[in-house]
Amino acid sequence: MKNKQNLTSVFSLFSTGVTIITNGTSKKEYFGCTVNSFTSLSLDPPQFLFCLGNENENLKSFKIKSPVNVNILSKSQENLSNKFAGDLLNRWDGVSFSIAKNKVPFF
Repeated sequence: MKNKQNLTSVFSLFSTGVTIITNGTSKKEYFGCTVNSFTSLSLDPPQFLFCLGNENENLKSFKIKSPVNVNILSKSQENLSNKFAGDLLNRWDGVSFSIAKNKVPFF
């Protein structure tokens, strides 16, 4: 998001809640996990923080420098949140998503 006002608006909608952070590679390997430890750090430059435990299966994919997408979920997306909090192997099965300009999936 390039516009600071838009970013401010988005962050203001997220008082506390659940996100799915996604990333991927050029080989169409997609990673994602449910995260509720998410906060804005800076508008200029745009920065945010999320925390993963050392045992999180996605940690390695997020440590490499690659684009990520933050999917702020609504109450109606609770099933999606639960799916991405569960079994790593089946997270993407049967899930509808799109690919953003940064080549990373989003919901």
